[in-house]
Amino acid sequence: MSTGEIKVNYSSMEALRGGLRQQSAEIQTQLDDLEATANQLWGNWDGDAKEAFAQAKARWSASMAQMHEILGDTEAKVGASAMQYADTDRANAQRML
Repeated sequence: MSTGEIKVNYSSMEALRGGLRQQSAEIQTQLDDLEATANQLWGNWDGDAKEAFAQAKARWSASMAQMHEILGDTEAKVGASAMQYADTDRANAQRML
């Protein structure tokens, strides 16, 4: 049941932003490691397996680019929301003076 209240914890919002950045970077590192390993093996592959891997890599690269964009947008929106809440909080405090 809604109480009609909004409670904002600025440090939690900042922690969320940091977590989004960290997870995005960790995923990218793992993908970079996988690609480096695959590139080392690439010259030894022939036939259907090589083509199947190339197609899978193209799909995951596109999906990862989309995910990074979503994570970046989410991080930015969380930051903007925190700033708006803080600005509103300061404005309300000024009205009390």
